[in-house]
Amino acid sequence: MRTPEQAALLVLETVQEAYCQLDGEFRFSFVNRAAESLFETSRSELLGKKLWEVDFESAGIRFDKKVRQAMIERTSITVEHYSGRRQRWHTISAMPDSSGGIIVHLSDITEHKTTEVQYRLIADNAADVIWLWNEGGG
Repeated sequence: MRTPEQAALLVLETVQEAYCQLDGEFRFSFVNRAAESLFETSRSELLGKKLWEVDFESAGIRFDKKVRQAMIERTSITVEHYSGRRQRWHTISAMPDSSGGIIVHLSDITEHKTTEVQYRLIADNAADVIWLWNEGGG
């Protein structure tokens, strides 16, 4: 029988979204298989390295500032980020953990963003009036 910790690790290893844990110095202390794939780097090469050494696109962007803020203020953040090198959109969430580090969750939203852009182009170039509304009246 698995311990709760073993069961949690099994789940994290099998999900298709990237999860990683960074210590208080922004060094990788855990990465799942999806994170290895996303960063195109093996787990053994990621562990112990700082996020900014592995993903230079993160340095100096809004995510960099937000993740540092989450670490200092011990709050959760969520940002959208476009990776020009990977040509992918991601929602990145970071939340403090009990060890003084943060857990980072990356979700690929490229398909959603592509559809959003297509609809915006159709609406912007339509000869007719297009109304957008939701059931809440907005």
